[in-house]
Amino acid sequence: MGVGRAGLALVAGLLVLGDLSWAAQPRAEDLRECLRSPHGAVVILRCTAVLSIKDLGQAERRRALQRRGIAYHNDGRIDLAIVDFGAAIELAPDDPVLYGLRGNARMRDRDYAGAVDDYGRAIERAPDQAVTYALRGNARRLAGDYAGAISDFDQAIAQQPQLLEAWLNRGSTYRAMERYPEALADFDKAANLDFRDGRPIAAAARVRFFQGDFAAAAERFTAALNRQPTDVFNIGWRYFAAARAGRDGRRELQAHASRLDRSRWPGPLLALLLEERLFADIERAATDRDPREQLERLTDLYFFEGQRLLIAGRPAEARRMFERVLATGDRAPVSAIGAAIELKRLP
Repeated sequence: MGVGRAGLALVAGLLVLGDLSWAAQPRAEDLRECLRSPHGAVVILRCTAVLSIKDLGQAERRRALQRRGIAYHNDGRIDLAIVDFGAAIELAPDDPVLYGLRGNARMRDRDYAGAVDDYGRAIERAPDQAVTYALRGNARRLAGDYAGAISDFDQAIAQQPQLLEAWLNRGSTYRAMERYPEALADFDKAANLDFRDGRPIAAAARVRFFQGDFAAAAERFTAALNRQPTDVFNIGWRYFAAARAGRDGRRELQAHASRLDRSRWPGPLLALLLEERLFADIERAATDRDPREQLERLTDLYFFEGQRLLIAGRPAEARRMFERVLATGDRAPVSAIGAAIELKRLP
């Protein structure tokens, strides 16, 4: 007996319902993994699948774009992160978090003007967030707008006096302005906010180094290393300070370096000082990187090599190396500030 026309219609309807139920399950699973997975690669894969759904709701699309943008940022794919955050902002233009996230990505991209703009938009929508003022202050500092940076850090500290990053970065701004007493006061305040964090002590040590008080700088770098003994940059700067103060810091350098992997960045900087690797070899490895990362590595490498040459009694070669630091065009890093000061000191 045949099923008839009505029976065929019923069977077709059941088949369609069956197809929809099977399709709904992977869609729900994709959305769940997109929004909750702790693994960046999974987030990118699942959120991309979610975003391909034509009838996806606006709220779900915004959340998927935000999550995928964060995963791209964490994976170093900054251009894609900026695109996703921008698309999310189009869907939710009043969300301050999205502007903050895009500002963070633009900071990573060294687009400081863009970061200042995004943090400003976040502040317009949520003016009571001290952290956002501190973030914009840091973007302004790196862009060379020191007055604007100080103003933002002042506001952040007024709203949240225990915000270590605001004290630390305001001190760094004062240091770049060569307003050393104010810088030291801010670094001391930051050091007392978290007794595990060695950054404020190291920042104060660099002020002493820039002032030419190398013995005091070496002592402060030692104190910073007591808090964070594996910081490669502080190990190197402590060695420079000790050597410039007339002491042989090579034994301490070797002791600290022996506990670290000197094959992975920034470990090769210590290998350079210990004469385990040639400068040219490290420079080649540093240039085989993403342009953003390459610039930062070369700035530090040229500064370390300049210090090594100074300690070896080769000032003319050191001068050329410090000039190469400034030739990178990035004047904000502490290595660039240090190179500019060394050039003033050299005959």
